[in-house]
Amino acid sequence: MQPVRSANDWWREAAAEDGLKWLDFRVAKDDDLATLSKNAVLEFERGKQLTGMPTGPELSLLEVGCGGGRMTWVLADAFGQVVAADISDAYIKLAEQYCKKPNVIFRTISGNDLDALRDRVYDVVFSYEVFHHLERHVLERYVSDIHGLLRQGGTFVLELNTTPMRLLTRISIIFRYALHLAGKRHWRGWPTSPYFARIPYSAETIHGILTRAGFQVQKVLQPGKPQTWFVATTSAPSPPS
Repeated sequence: MQPVRSANDWWREAAAEDGLKWLDFRVAKDDDLATLSKNAVLEFERGKQLTGMPTGPELSLLEVGCGGGRMTWVLADAFGQVVAADISDAYIKLAEQYCKKPNVIFRTISGNDLDALRDRVYDVVFSYEVFHHLERHVLERYVSDIHGLLRQGGTFVLELNTTPMRLLTRISIIFRYALHLAGKRHWRGWPTSPYFARIPYSAETIHGILTRAGFQVQKVLQPGKPQTWFVATTSAPSPPS
């Protein structure tokens, strides 16, 4: 077996082989459609109440890292137009089967940037359970690209895990990577690839990346927790003189 090549390659292969299984810890591999839908509604409503994110039929939204379309299904009811993007063709195919709503467009992106989405602008950009898997240079590029994809006064709502990584967890990651290099793809039911493990970004690090990209960070909610939410906005247009 060839060792891991890149995060993009791993997620594409994982999607093709395991479907929804590795998307996030709230999805079990044997969950049915009703369970997935119910969980997605609860998670979106919780996030909306925390962040105060704008919604409405007059607004367009970009979802970065849609996976199998679980959250897309809910977002479609909260916005007039939704573009949902992922790096995996396999996830996009799953999402198209799961979320058959007329106001949703699914797009495949490279995993290095968001250049494929520059044909339109958005009122809101949303990402859930994705950015803690991105390598630093990709995360920074995504944030910069998102700033350019939003209208003036647009909103970026980002959720990721900023829990500090314990020493025992770090040791476990090293051990799993050794197994990965030895050709063992799973251990105790979980992937050994280092690209499955989250990257331990702090809330302060994400705040700095957002600020350097030109965002005004409005809220940082639950820093240092498994679900940390950021609300950032682009500069609103100047009033006429």
